[in-house]
Amino acid sequence: MERDGPQAGASQPEARVGVRALSHPFALAAIFLLLVNDHVLKGVAPSLLTGKLSDFAGLVFFPMLGVVVLAFVLGLERRQGPRLAAVAFAATGAAFALLKAVAPVNAAGLALADRWLGIRLQLALDPTDLWALAVLPAALLMWQHAEARPRPVSLRAGILSTSIAALAALATSPCPPEQPIARLLTDGQEVYAVARAWEPFSAVYRSQDEGRSWEFLQEADVPVALAAQAEQPVVYPVVACLPASPQSCYRIDGTSPQVERSEDGGARWAIAWSPPVSRMSYMQRVASGSGKLLACGKEIDFTPHDLILLDEGGDTILLVALGNEGVLRSPAGSESWQRLGVGWAEATPERAESLRELWPPSTILTETLLLLAAAAIAFLVLSVRSWKLAQRRLDAAGEGYRGFWWAAGFLFALVVVGAILLGAEELLLPVGIPVAMGLAYLAFLGQRWAIVIEDSLRPEATKHCLWLGLLATFGSAAIAWLGFALWMFGVLPVYTLALAIAILVVVAGWLWGWRQVGRTSQPAETGTVGGAGD
Repeated sequence: MERDGPQAGASQPEARVGVRALSHPFALAAIFLLLVNDHVLKGVAPSLLTGKLSDFAGLVFFPMLGVVVLAFVLGLERRQGPRLAAVAFAATGAAFALLKAVAPVNAAGLALADRWLGIRLQLALDPTDLWALAVLPAALLMWQHAEARPRPVSLRAGILSTSIAALAALATSPCPPEQPIARLLTDGQEVYAVARAWEPFSAVYRSQDEGRSWEFLQEADVPVALAAQAEQPVVYPVVACLPASPQSCYRIDGTSPQVERSEDGGARWAIAWSPPVSRMSYMQRVASGSGKLLACGKEIDFTPHDLILLDEGGDTILLVALGNEGVLRSPAGSESWQRLGVGWAEATPERAESLRELWPPSTILTETLLLLAAAAIAFLVLSVRSWKLAQRRLDAAGEGYRGFWWAAGFLFALVVVGAILLGAEELLLPVGIPVAMGLAYLAFLGQRWAIVIEDSLRPEATKHCLWLGLLATFGSAAIAWLGFALWMFGVLPVYTLALAIAILVVVAGWLWGWRQVGRTSQPAETGTVGGAGD
């Protein structure tokens, strides 16, 4: 057990003080509260309280953790260094205040998190969260207590408390609660979208261009009258008729994923808008974050929650609240509908919008892996067929070039060393095994083909069989993959059509390869020594 001496309060490494402060019951309680709140309470009972608890709990221990990290990074863990505590506490408070109160800093923080972590974090711009800074003096007193009254802390306890604190700081829930748009209100000049993650509402957004773009409103900026309306539930069905043409009306019932229209004052109703059924399979994959790491995902729900009509220079604009899909916008009487995201309620795209979405092909990752695996197996089958049909010399040694195995081993060693250097040893099991199997597959095929070509009486024909096998298997897989890519972009509207085309292309390619390998391997003239029959 490592103990601090009696005189340690006068001059002692700040890293050791930080570890001792993190082991304080008050700090441990804050760490526990943060983990429980982010990973349990926010999902079970999202509310204004659970949104604030994480800020208060995090500010209790984060400065101490910052001191420990800075001390080790700067090499001050075993000697008295500069007053890192003052720097850590000041930097923590300043960073928190800037992120919560200054919009450009908040936006930059979100952008950095998205770029470095590959996930979208919730970092609400909310000056009311600055009340959490009130816990910093209490945290500073706890630090001073740990510094002035050194108490024995075992190495294990110190490592454990620091590790848990780092886990709490880094592993807070990256998935914010959904903010479905539940109400649409207007004061005659501006329109407001009310998000309702909890009651009475969780956020308000304002549009000054009839619903084309939206900005988040601070709670203090929400008009009092509008806040009172936002708390009222929607009464279904919602019917809105055009002021200039009272017989032309729109309706939602709160249960069906559609908007209805009537041209005779409500006597008869027809569907004016409904979600694209043929694209739902693609949209569900995108919404769930298919093939992506750390994706939060969401369940698509196109049920309209509210409906209002706006006047735009004499024309009437229809706006529909679509829950976690944002809003639906259309000029009244038009067949043109536009889905727009509002805050965290993002509109799921109906099709891919950029070629960048094909690399990596996360949306069709399952199809990509299956096609590669099927092509690898089919190529092995055609290779074995080619080897059996190839005519061999009577003096064939059959040794071949063994450098393929050395190359495979070297590449695998690079993968292992790279994972260790990057600190990603945990990926060696899930990633290393497939990599090892793939390298062994390539080494085996490379050596066997080298032997057969070297020992063949017709090496050019044997090489031709090699290229035929590659074209028939991996070539057909590439064409089949292109069908799924076209489905992503909506050229092939239905997934079953892309799947049927893929199956036909792959089977046709394999049959063609099987036949061509057999023809190419036939002896040039009868009676050739060493030939093998089909």
